[in-house]
Parts: sequence; structure tokens; C-alpha cells
Amino acid sequence: MALFDFMKINVFSDVDGIVTLNGEPVSGATVKQYAEVEFNSNKFNREVVTDSQGRFHFDAIYARTMNTFLPSANSVIQKITIEYSGKQYQAWKSIKNNYDYDGELNDVKAFVGERAEAKVFPNKVSSKNSGVTLTPIDLKCELSKDDSEIKSMGGAKTSVVGLCSL
Repeated sequence: MALFDFMKINVFSDVDGIVTLNGEPVSGATVKQYAEVEFNSNKFNREVVTDSQGRFHFDAIYARTMNTFLPSANSVIQKITIEYSGKQYQAWKSIKNNYDYDGELNDVKAFVGERAEAKVFPNKVSSKNSGVTLTPIDLKCELSKDDSEIKSMGGAKTSVVGLCSL
């Protein structure tokens, strides 16, 4: 472990996803990821284009901050949007209240229940330093959903809103 790894925080975990429209893969959609660490207003913007199978991937975002020592103000605003055929879709919107890898899913896991967790999060591990590969957040994003089908997942501390499901 490097001397300053103790100041390293996870801003946004790895994300794998697939974009579909009426169940068919969407090639060429622009997927944008945004994160902002509220403590110091550090902002991160990235974008990718879906491949021929509608797939996209974002590597985890890490930052360094002295805030790891402070018990307050450890929240991160997270958003993923999808642009396709002139329309913009809210795929993921959340406020992450910790700096843990997969920490954005803490309340979501409780929401889906323990039985579902084994299916939704089968390979989750807790530490990159343990020498094992961490499992990305795996999103399924169906663009044909209307607003009435978009539901919030999670609890009082963390909720995820958007057309993507886990």
C-alpha cells in the first residue's frame, strides 16, 4: 500500500451496462457519467459510446482527499445520462453517502432484499487491496420505459433513480 492510499476515496464504482430500445441493443448511444464530491466540489465528467451490442463501461473514479478523516460531508452526487436519437434519458441519479467501492448500492441492497442480493450481487468483494477483482455495477437500461415505470430503489440514506435497473 502506498503511503498516501489512506487518502484515496472511491467517487464512483466501475459501471458496466447495456442500452436497449424495445429489447434490442442500441449502438452509438452516448453515455455520460458525472460525479461531484460535495466536500471539495471536485467534478468528474466522462463519456463513452455504446458498441454494436449496446454495451458500455466506465472505470471506477478515485480521488484523494483529506476528508477521509472527517466524519461529515462525505457525499458524492452521481449521474449517468444517455443520449440517443436527439433525446436525453436519465439513466442513474444518486447521492452516494460514503467513499466505499460499491457504496452507492448499500441501501439498494437492502431494498432488493437478501434473497435477491445473491442474484444481483453474486461476486461482490469489499476491497481492491485484497488482490481480487471487484465486480462493477451492472446496469440494464431500456430506453422505451416511460416516466411511470421509473422507480426509486433504495432507502432513506441513498436512493437511485433512473431508467436503468440492476
